[in-house]
Amino acid sequence: MGLSASAIRFLAREHKNKPFIDPVLTLGRQAVWVTYDEVKKILISEGIQPQPLKQDSNLTTKIPTQPSKFISDIALFRLLNVEELYALDVSDYENADIIADLNMPISDELRGRFNLIIDGGTLEHIFDIKQAMMNISMMMKSGGRIIHLSPASNHIGHGFYSFSPGLFFDYYLANKFINPKAYIADQGPDPNNNRWKLYRYEYDSYKSLAKMFRSKYNVHTIFVAEKTDSSTHNVVPIQNQFRVPQNVSPVVTSKLRQMIRSYMPSKMKRMLGPIIKRVEAAVRKMKRSEVGGLKYLGKL
Repeated sequence: MGLSASAIRFLAREHKNKPFIDPVLTLGRQAVWVTYDEVKKILISEGIQPQPLKQDSNLTTKIPTQPSKFISDIALFRLLNVEELYALDVSDYENADIIADLNMPISDELRGRFNLIIDGGTLEHIFDIKQAMMNISMMMKSGGRIIHLSPASNHIGHGFYSFSPGLFFDYYLANKFINPKAYIADQGPDPNNNRWKLYRYEYDSYKSLAKMFRSKYNVHTIFVAEKTDSSTHNVVPIQNQFRVPQNVSPVVTSKLRQMIRSYMPSKMKRMLGPIIKRVEAAVRKMKRSEVGGLKYLGKL
């Protein structure tokens, strides 16, 4: 589990959009792969004034295996005005504050406790995804928010699973969460040092994207949703494309296009030929720039 500069920039934008409120829970102790000065620069560049830290604040990471030059998760969130931060893990090997196995039902004391839960790379390591997601939902307060930063593809051997945005959309919408947002992040050759390419993924993006998005680098799904008083946790979703009637536009194949042209008068062919070529070139350009319907938002 860890937060790179790009992940921190995304969190900063979420905080600016709707400020984080205590208490905050991270699934796993988060390694932060930037220094104190670098975090401050990121926040300022996103229009956020970092909160002053107390003189006796310990900036050093609590993860034994992480280089000491990097800022701790506690200091990072205090710069965002979060004083009450907890880390949950299945063991205390990285100094977690709460020891719990998300494969099992959570204890009553954790229900409805947190205003923000951040999954920075834990869900893929939990075998019982259904129980884990129900636990996450139950641990949130009404009005609380979940942020997933989860592997989508090219993570062979990293965890049990990789995640499509559709899983999060279908589960959280079925359980009456609101304001769902999904993104695809292409992390480049070095996820901790590259600025990720960010794309917006809409609920029905799969219709044009399923066989078109390709990357040789690690790709992440980022997902955000908010809990309400009417939200539930135990509704099992049915995948969108098997639940919603599909209005699929007919596709004119190259073979059909050739048939149409074969019956055109020669003058019409000469007139329409250049127009057809320009339209096809424009469609190809649009697909390259938007990657099959995803809106490119720039680099994080």
